[in-house]
Amino acid sequence: MPTPDDLQLRREDCRRAVRAYLYARQAVAQSPATITRGLGMEHDFSLAEVTAALRFLVDLGQLKIPENKLGASEHFQINAAGILAEERGQ
Repeated sequence: MPTPDDLQLRREDCRRAVRAYLYARQAVAQSPATITRGLGMEHDFSLAEVTAALRFLVDLGQLKIPENKLGASEHFQINAAGILAEERGQ
């Protein structure tokens, strides 16, 4: 059974992986499902874990949710603060 420390490390790993994924694709806003699939080659994060990481990074000011006038699904895109944090390894 994972310890609380193990769970915290997994959350942090997920956040780093999500930000790095969006950093590599700066020009395009992506859905949580697309990000989860993209990370699936190297990680086994669930859609719920990726969504939680996205929300956390939005709250930190490192991602934005561009306005979607045609649909209700949210997409996420890295912003300048997230790019800087990724480049600085923070």
